[in-house]
Amino acid sequence: MHKEAKEGPTRIVYVVDNISFRGGERTFLQLAMGLPRSRYELAVACSPGGVLVERLQDLGVPVIAAEMRKRRRLDTVLGLAREFKRRRPHIVHTQGRGDPFGRLAAWLAGVPAVVSTTAMISTRYEVEERWRRALYRAIDFTTDRLVDRYIVVNRASVDALTARHGVPRSRVVVIPNGIELDRYDPVDTRGGAWRERLGVPADAILLGGVGRLTAQKGFDDLIRAFAAIARPDVWLVIAGDGPDWEELREMARMFDVSGRVLLPGFVEDVPGLLAALDLFVLSSRQEGHPMVMLEAMATAVPVAATDIPGVADTITDGVEGRLVPSGDVAALANAIVTLIDDPVMAARLGRNARKKIERDYTVERMVRRTAVLYDGLLAEKGLTV
Repeated sequence: MHKEAKEGPTRIVYVVDNISFRGGERTFLQLAMGLPRSRYELAVACSPGGVLVERLQDLGVPVIAAEMRKRRRLDTVLGLAREFKRRRPHIVHTQGRGDPFGRLAAWLAGVPAVVSTTAMISTRYEVEERWRRALYRAIDFTTDRLVDRYIVVNRASVDALTARHGVPRSRVVVIPNGIELDRYDPVDTRGGAWRERLGVPADAILLGGVGRLTAQKGFDDLIRAFAAIARPDVWLVIAGDGPDWEELREMARMFDVSGRVLLPGFVEDVPGLLAALDLFVLSSRQEGHPMVMLEAMATAVPVAATDIPGVADTITDGVEGRLVPSGDVAALANAIVTLIDDPVMAARLGRNARKKIERDYTVERMVRRTAVLYDGLLAEKGLTV
């Protein structure tokens, strides 16, 4: 293929739904912060408002308002296509509900390359109405062929894309999430302040989980496991907001542990909260590559987690943490008790976890690998970098 010179920096537009500030939004913000401006010119198309937009504006990254809360919005696709024709990006990079909008708009605008980050293949169609699920499936399968490269965050997603969607293996790249290592200090001293704020006794053993309060996160299993432990010196904090808050509160009352189960809602200072924990518990039923688990590992907090894709890729049982089958409440309770009763082993797992994050899961590594993907894809398209 004849290669043409590409003048100036690589122009990239990210398309992300921005329904809330979660792992996908955070990854795009990390890329916006980490990619050198001398080589990459960025813009982000997303639903208006919220944390992501505020932080992008602080960085001076242009934000394109694109309503994505309804997936049938043809005007959103056409509006994005007009923006793409005006900005002439070399790459459009989409995720989540932004996938069909961005893919179709890029095709209409003749964008040279499309990249799609897909965190959890198994949850792409989790809606109640059968007709809507069928519609979304048809849209996704139709636009899959418009994607030049898929980024997935765990190995299981490779098999799901190739087997269930027929995507060639050569178009799928595994790039795990990364975190800002300097934000998570194993000797962080803010833990005492957090315990005081939560009303946890200084000599109590504090377990913690962090995430959106939905069925996917398995916090109901965590409360059941906590109740089974039946030790008055052990407390539990579950930080996050979401539709299951009242249900979880009622569960704690039902098991007569509500006095030691804390549900403080959304927490901005996750590093400080993690520093207050004796043990981090991830009880999820499904994950892509959970950021908060990486954060706990970076803080050297011992981790007990469910053995699911995205977790098992990162933690080896007995080396960086303890893994149990998803949904096995008794096994989760036993893993928690084992780590509580053997603080020497727990500390060793925490140290090993921190080392693994330092080696494999920094944000700098994620940004570098994504930049290599971009540059290689443009070269493949005949555009020299």
